Amino acid sequence: MEIRLAEEKDIDQLIKMRWDFTIEEDYENKIQPSAFEDFKQECRIFLEKYLDGDQWFIWIAEDEGRIVSHIYRINTKSSETW
Repeated sequence: MEIRLAEEKDIDQLIKMRWDFTIEEDYENKIQPSAFEDFKQECRIFLEKYLDGDQWFIWIAEDEGRIVSHIYRINTKSSETW
């Protein structure tokens, strides 16, 4: 297992993991599966913007090429703004 900062190549897996988490927390079933495309686009924009910056650090645990866990950490001392 490898622990490392996320890279551009990880975006698709990270989007899928965030979507799965969002659906898991939707206890009232308000989120429609058709909302995935909008979610995917918004999440991709976020990840592409912040992967190379210093405001967010996204750490992943990878096992045999598959991300098995991740954590997003905001850098409160960053000069970047949302």
